[in-house]
Amino acid sequence: MRSGFLALAIVTLLAAGGCDDSEFRIKPCETTLAIDGFWNVEWKCVTSGGICMTVTQRVEIVQDMTDLTQLIATIVDSSDPAEIGETLSGDLCGDIFAWMSDAAGADDTGSYIFADVDNFAGLWTFKGGGPTFVCTGPGTREPLAPPPPASCP
Repeated sequence: MRSGFLALAIVTLLAAGGCDDSEFRIKPCETTLAIDGFWNVEWKCVTSGGICMTVTQRVEIVQDMTDLTQLIATIVDSSDPAEIGETLSGDLCGDIFAWMSDAAGADDTGSYIFADVDNFAGLWTFKGGGPTFVCTGPGTREPLAPPPPASCP
């Protein structure tokens, strides 16, 4: 009799809509940030063995303006010439761009956590032909070029 009561209670609860599992469902990425443009990043990198280095990069972020969550970032300049031309792809969910490198043989992963449309805090992990480096650093958007001055007729 007790198991019959429990089954009836569960059926009643479900039928009444008392079971809301929406917080457990995977939700699609959403964002309102428009962050395409050129960005300067200064990484401080370290290994567990204490090897340290600094890497500076200039990154161009191209955002799909019909779906702001879709990004491609290309390293257009770097203090490490081997990185130039490397593409980082991923999704922008809220204020976090989680990316992976598309370079052959690269195991680079990272994220840019945007404070606003002009600044982010970055995290990057990669193997530099040996130990794993963990890097952190700020990214700042380059100012847009001013419009050309008006010309006289």
